Amino acid sequence: MNNFKEQVEQKTDQELIDIFVKSQDYQEEFISVVDDELKRRNVPLDSVKQIKSESNEVINKKIEDGVQGNTFWIVICFLAAILGGIISIIAGYIYAYSKRRNLQGETYYYYNKQTRKYGKIILIIGIIMFLIGLALRFA
Repeated sequence: MNNFKEQVEQKTDQELIDIFVKSQDYQEEFISVVDDELKRRNVPLDSVKQIKSESNEVINKKIEDGVQGNTFWIVICFLAAILGGIISIIAGYIYAYSKRRNLQGETYYYYNKQTRKYGKIILIIGIIMFLIGLALRFA
């Protein structure tokens, strides 16, 4: 805690405000020291809290919407699925079902709806082709 206090005291008001606004990137103890230092310096926290709230809303919205999967890798996964590779099954599962938490701890899918749809298709094709491959080997 003392180490945090020394670090925080050396920072400018603007640096402390930036840290306070992006608090999800820092340890809770560090943010507590930053908060105390901002109060000690008489920095008006009402406007900073508003900025932090708006920033958190933007971050949460991005998390809720999900990430668009990389088109190149999705095409590669489709090709691997057609060849019946285990990697395509794993990739399809990841694209379809990966999740993460927002700043309030709520769980959302990592990828957007379109990417998840492609992931499910890759997963199904990969499983079917893998099973066909196994059947042909043991037939």
